[in-house]
Amino acid sequence: FAQKYRGMPNCTMTLYGDGAANQGQLSEAMNMAALWDLPVVFVCENNHYGMGTSVERSSKSGAYYTRGDYVPGMKADGMDALAVKQA
Repeated sequence: FAQKYRGMPNCTMTLYGDGAANQGQLSEAMNMAALWDLPVVFVCENNHYGMGTSVERSSKSGAYYTRGDYVPGMKADGMDALAVKQA
């Protein structure tokens, strides 16, 4: 919020794990970022296990990048440097 308030040409990178993807705080943060049009990029580090529980057992959909209603999402392989650069 401070970057937008001050008119700074910056962007905030927000990283979270797939275990946090099912928590309400993330939805609230995405909602506020979209509502206030904040310069933020949400990055989900998905290792398919959140706090020892597999994605299949903790989530109806493991495609976390599709969850934001007003926040566009995309999928990239974080282990491929060229794919990350292209994203």
